[in-house]
Amino acid sequence: MGLRAMTAAAAAAAALLGATPAFADKIDGDWCSPKGDHVKIDGPKIVTVKGATVAGDYFRHWFTFTPPAGEPGGGASVTLRLVDPDTIRWGEAADAVLWRRCDFTS
Repeated sequence: MGLRAMTAAAAAAAALLGATPAFADKIDGDWCSPKGDHVKIDGPKIVTVKGATVAGDYFRHWFTFTPPAGEPGGGASVTLRLVDPDTIRWGEAADAVLWRRCDFTS
């Protein structure tokens, strides 16, 4: 394979790798609880379990917000921390719950 062909192949591979969503190192995305609850974090906003859109304090590996009354943790500040690329910890206390990235494939 010539230099020109190898360069073209490398550029194509880089383009394909860059085309996939890169959520592995940040808290953004869809998260599911062991009970089947779902939230979606998108930068400084979260869509809560009951569908409310709430602003919060966003940092790459954690998110803090106050859920509305009637929601899990409603009325109190809740911190979500990225444990690994596919896991967040909901809460800071000993009873914190681990949530996983949602798998919407069927």
